[in-house]
Amino acid sequence: MHDTSDGKQNTSRQAWEQEANEVWRLSARQLSVSLRYLFVALGSLKKISDPRFAFTATDGENIYFNPMKLVTCARQGQVYINRAYVHMLMHCIFPAIRKAREYTGKERRLWDIASDIHAEYIIDGLQTRAVLLPESDLRASAYKRLTDNCGILSVENIYAHLHKETEEILAVWEELFYVDDHSPWPSISQENTDDWAKKQAAIASALPAYGRGKGEERLFKALKVSSRKHMSYKDFLKKFMRLHETSRLDPDSFDPGYYNYGMTLYGDMPLIEELETREDNTIEEIVIVIDTSGSCAGDAVERFLNETLSLLADIRAVSDRTQIRMLQCDREIQGDLIISPSSDASKLISDMELKGFGGTDFRPPFEYARKLTGAGRRIAGMIYFTDGYGLYPTARPPWKSAFIFSKEPDFDDEERMMLAALALEKEASSAALRPPAWAMTHVL
Repeated sequence: MHDTSDGKQNTSRQAWEQEANEVWRLSARQLSVSLRYLFVALGSLKKISDPRFAFTATDGENIYFNPMKLVTCARQGQVYINRAYVHMLMHCIFPAIRKAREYTGKERRLWDIASDIHAEYIIDGLQTRAVLLPESDLRASAYKRLTDNCGILSVENIYAHLHKETEEILAVWEELFYVDDHSPWPSISQENTDDWAKKQAAIASALPAYGRGKGEERLFKALKVSSRKHMSYKDFLKKFMRLHETSRLDPDSFDPGYYNYGMTLYGDMPLIEELETREDNTIEEIVIVIDTSGSCAGDAVERFLNETLSLLADIRAVSDRTQIRMLQCDREIQGDLIISPSSDASKLISDMELKGFGGTDFRPPFEYARKLTGAGRRIAGMIYFTDGYGLYPTARPPWKSAFIFSKEPDFDDEERMMLAALALEKEASSAALRPPAWAMTHVL
């Protein structure tokens, strides 16, 4: 007699794998019809059977799956496989996998949770039968909480916010949004990373042609935020620097050998002298404005001031003649403080009392600064720290202007924009509800 148990086991495994592969093919067909803008991504991941995984996983190049678990899940509804497929594609399209190797320990756990929440948030907005499931109250509550605190829900924004949540909430969200195993993420290659960055750009270009439903709108915003070129706040601040001649010796601009040779040869006639002036990148005068309408939290204001004042000192952008003026404003100017280059930033912040907490109008500081220039002041730039929602000036000032946002503002948020529109209607004057084209913007 021959032991046929191994043969039966192999046959059984092959049967599960064959059915699982058919499940993936069906999923790809359904998604390519209902989510046509993802076509460039759908064929990018090879399917590899691997029973070591509890359900499924991806490393950006392959999808690993447990055939028995996959088929069992598919028998409950193809929609669950479709959602898992799109979930993993979101990890690849966005920086979830690409940045995972940067984190370890607790930080990696928070990044994993943020990545899962972001993927499910996009999917839950897609109004197509291929992935549509009723959104639970727990998920709806989580999305609202995150949107209120993060603005646009990108992976990075969610990750930043999760540091403020309790362990109890983190545990609930970790289970609520879990779909796939993230353990293969750190193995992604640079070539694969670059390839997905190109696919992300292709999807962003194709998306507008296929409608803009709730889910597509979420996806489009997330793609826009993710594809934005990141710049350090220090580099951003340098944009406000300008060449200015100061009257001081510049010993680095001449060769002391020629100077000493001339003095030795001719007694009192150097062959070259120091330049009497030098050009420095300096900020002649900068106006810092704090939005005190109540929308910017105290810790965010403290962080902004700490970074701004320390960076001004670090890059030696402040000369002896430079004046830094700090204004507080909600709907009108609430405070005006002159800050000297030698001011102690920590003491200044601890002693500062925020005033205001009314509505938000960005125009008064610009009008105030115009009066200062009329009185002989030379303003090189204005940095306005805010959440981004309010009435913007339309007339371009003669100085560089920047709005620094405490978080990514969502200018398509109907509720917020409606409130701003009502305020503008009451004003019956010239203003805009979005940052003007002449102003730079940066998310702190």
